[in-house]
Amino acid sequence: MQFVTPPRVGLAAAKIEAVMGLVGSTAVLGQIVLMREAIVVFNGNEVSLGIVLATWLLWTSAGSVVAGRLEFGRERTRLAVVITECAAGLSLLPTLWLLRISRSFFQTVPGELVGPMPMLVTSWICFSVFCFLCGFFFVVGAQLFQQEVTVSATSTEISVTSTNAR
Repeated sequence: MQFVTPPRVGLAAAKIEAVMGLVGSTAVLGQIVLMREAIVVFNGNEVSLGIVLATWLLWTSAGSVVAGRLEFGRERTRLAVVITECAAGLSLLPTLWLLRISRSFFQTVPGELVGPMPMLVTSWICFSVFCFLCGFFFVVGAQLFQQEVTVSATSTEISVTSTNAR
């Protein structure tokens, strides 16, 4: 079996690849940090992990749906990528802080497990902004990739649609 790798087109394609890598890295690192904190806050049972992952997916899909319905021009897509990445980065620390202080609202004694409803409400509120922005960022990054780099499905050619690489 022979693997075909498309040729590089230069600096513009490398920038787009970096943006798409940033999309994935931001979401994965945020998920690792927040999931570890949720395990500590909710005492790490299977129900809590299921609720947290379900909430994560719901908010991420909501961000993807909203971004998919918006139309950006070429320049506005670039601006949307920058703003969304900055907002996602800035929202991670308040999200982590909110998740940590949520433990004080449960009023449980040491060793007592938190019920499913408090877990659901807490994860719904805590993950809303960061997960929404990650879903939004993925779609906007894909739109930027589509606008800037043209990939032919029948050949191994990649071409950059813009001549001025920023």
